[in-house]
Amino acid sequence: MSLRNVSFLLLACLILASCEEDKYAKYEGIWEGSYLGDEEGTWKIRVEENGTSEGVAYPADSEGKSFIFRGSVNEDGELTMSATVFNKALIYEAFLTETDLSGSWSGDEGNFTGTWSGAKRVQEDRFPYGLLINS
Repeated sequence: MSLRNVSFLLLACLILASCEEDKYAKYEGIWEGSYLGDEEGTWKIRVEENGTSEGVAYPADSEGKSFIFRGSVNEDGELTMSATVFNKALIYEAFLTETDLSGSWSGDEGNFTGTWSGAKRVQEDRFPYGLLINS
């Protein structure tokens, strides 16, 4: 293999690697908003550069209690997150644009439902309670 072919192969690998890293870049960051329906409250999530996400929700009637939910976004902006609260599974599904999030949530096998929406923060700050993905 000639030096020219090796150089071309290395360049192609670098281009592919950079594209792979960038496919979630427009979703990366801190998002926040509210959820409505059978339960209400606010939430805040962080989407990482690899598409994984972790968040915290603050139910309106919980007297300061919160719960953590985790998931991931795909390159098309489809976000799926889940949590277990009081032994009940909650599923959050949404579609992300570069600036907005909107979707639905359900829990307890569909007995609780609602919507959630929010926006990406323009300026990032520290994530609540120092939560980190996979910690």
